[in-house]
Amino acid sequence: MCLSALNKLSSSLPLPPNPPTTPYISSFVLSKPGHVTAQEAESLAQHGTKIRYGSHPVPDKDSEEATRDLRDYCESRPEGTLFLALVSGGTS
Repeated sequence: MCLSALNKLSSSLPLPPNPPTTPYISSFVLSKPGHVTAQEAESLAQHGTKIRYGSHPVPDKDSEEATRDLRDYCESRPEGTLFLALVSGGTS
């Protein structure tokens, strides 16, 4: 399963207390700079979550690179991977 969260609240997604031990779950967060606290970033990183940033409301170079990273990340998942995309706010 691949979870992608694309919104300003994506960094506050509930996570299990311990990092998952299965290689079958992965996640990717794309958020606006400043919306992911240092504590959230640390917790997400411990869970193997990839974090990228893009501007809002006007896309910039970082937005373009983050979107490419997300595309590459999704394309690198094994065939048959279930994708769950959480999109809200200005992202939608």
